[in-house]
Amino acid sequence: MSRPKPDITASPKNDEYIRNYKWDFYLPSDSSKHLDKMTDSVEFTRKSSTVDIDGKQGSVWDIKNVSHLERNLSNTMRINNKYTRLEVEYHNQELLDWGPDDSSSSTVTVGLAGIVPAVNWSFKIGGFSVDDLSSKRDKYGRWAFIDKFGTNKSIKTERGIRTTNTKGNLVLELSHTANFNYPTGTTGTHYTGVITIPIPDR
Repeated sequence: MSRPKPDITASPKNDEYIRNYKWDFYLPSDSSKHLDKMTDSVEFTRKSSTVDIDGKQGSVWDIKNVSHLERNLSNTMRINNKYTRLEVEYHNQELLDWGPDDSSSSTVTVGLAGIVPAVNWSFKIGGFSVDDLSSKRDKYGRWAFIDKFGTNKSIKTERGIRTTNTKGNLVLELSHTANFNYPTGTTGTHYTGVITIPIPDR
């Protein structure tokens, strides 16, 4: 079983909020063996609070998620893949855009557009490919980061979504899943669970 250890902080500054988390993962059959650790930062930026959304006044938010997964070299042989999901399922929220798209390049670009001016940024992800598994209809961004070579000691990934909100808190549901090879020749999957993050808005 994994042992999530969330370290949650809120840093409101004008229209910006940050949430930070961290987890430690252990071998399911031997909880004394530490396998991996992950740190996570979620940045919320309100781009506007006065836009017209289907006749209602609402807000536009950009959400940027950065995570760093490190394996314990003594107890883990390989990071096989890592999945991340950012969901805005509440009825008063709509998913406008997300990124990155599919990519096998060493540098990946994230672009978010819609209603307010677009934003773009890039990050390096040497040794991993990106599969975009997102769904606008079901209002989530989801990505698979696949290790192409099996030699990476860690992986730092970034992604983002742009969403609208017309009532109450903005609510994000965040989750990560990672799969590893162990020295015993077996594989294991670790899951953070779904983290529900409410942000004050309207």
